Order: sequence, then structure tokens, then C-alpha cells
Amino acid sequence: MNRKDISKEDREKVFDCANELQTHMFKGYSAKKSYNIISKRYDEDTIQIAMKMLKSSRESKDSPYKDISETITRCMLQLEYEDITSVEQFYTIAERAYKIFMNDEKGRAMPIVFMYVKGNKKLGICPITETGNGRSPMDYLKDVVYSASPDAYCFCAEASMSEDIERSNYQYGDITNDPRSKDIMVLTGNTKSGNDQMHKAFHIIENKDKPLTFKEIKEYGKNIESDKIP
Repeated sequence: MNRKDISKEDREKVFDCANELQTHMFKGYSAKKSYNIISKRYDEDTIQIAMKMLKSSRESKDSPYKDISETITRCMLQLEYEDITSVEQFYTIAERAYKIFMNDEKGRAMPIVFMYVKGNKKLGICPITETGNGRSPMDYLKDVVYSASPDAYCFCAEASMSEDIERSNYQYGDITNDPRSKDIMVLTGNTKSGNDQMHKAFHIIENKDKPLTFKEIKEYGKNIESDKIP
């Protein structure tokens, strides 16, 4: 199957295959596990074209995903952790991982959904790259979680908080632009069953010529309810 001569039906198969492969990468599947799953659904030509398409999106200098891929690789190489075997351990590792991203020039601007899949001992990761139209990164959280269907997730991002602003009257971005607001790091997690939620926030402490440090906001997370949280 030649990519130039590919039919519309085959093109759709390639896109579906690429999306599924990308989901496997987000979940942290090994190459062997991913191939065993994908080979039962797609022929070899479709798989190879989908893999080349994903590789090109990561490596081409004109690709918008090249910087994202390089940033994730750079940050994740700094993270050392034992095999993940529980949701509690997953949340702890996700927090450590995002603190590394926050100390990376490009990683700090990247909202991320970390994912845990039972039986898979590695940390899954999916950056949220959609922006604009007055939507916040968390507006895309349900799409990511429902598509990947992990056993647990942890959404991490930099946000702004102001104690004296009536946020219900604000559109997305208004608090960020308010001079009274402060930058914070937020983490929101939950399991597929919904019985192990996690909500944390940290003040971001700037240190001249040193890495950022973080001070947990103890009162954050009490009675949080949002239709954006899966």
C-alpha cells in the first residue's frame, strides 16, 4: 500500500491505527504489547504507514509535535521511579514528574494527563496541546480520559488563583490576567471507579538561579465539584 495511492477507506484505517498506537504510547505500553494488540485489528501495511506517520510527526522539523516530544523525553529521563503497582504510588510519582516539567523551560507551559493502567508498571503520559476558543486545558480532560480509559489519571497544570475574586463571574483567562492572582500548580486525579479522588495545589516559589520549589496549599481540594472532572 503506497501512501500516495491510498484509498479513502484505507486512509481512515491508517488514521484509526495511528490514534490507537498513540493511545498505547500515552498508556505506557511496551512496543511488544502494543504490537500484539494492534496486529489483531490491522494489516501489516496499515500498521507500518501509521508508525511512519507518527514518527514523522515527532521528528520533522516542521511538525508542531516535535518540541512536545522532545520536552517530554527530556523531562521523563530525569524521573526515576519503581514499578507502579498502586493508585497511591501512581499519584505520588505523577506529582514528582510534573515538578520536573515545571522546572523545564518548555515543560512548564504544558498541561499533562498522567495515566495508570493496572498490569502496566510504567507511567503513561498525554500532553494536552489543544488551546484557544476560550477553553481551558481542563476542558479537554474528559476527552483524553474517556479515549484512553486508564484505571487512574492525574491531570497536572499551572493555574492562577486569587482569594478575593468571585470566579463565577470570570471567563477563562480573566484570573490569569488579574494582578491580584498568584500562580499555582494544580493536580487533580481520580480512578475509573471514582472512589479514590485526589486534589492538590501548590504555591510556586521562585528561587533566583535555582529550581522552583513548591509549598502545598493544605486547604485546597475540600468539596471540589466540577463537571469538567471525569
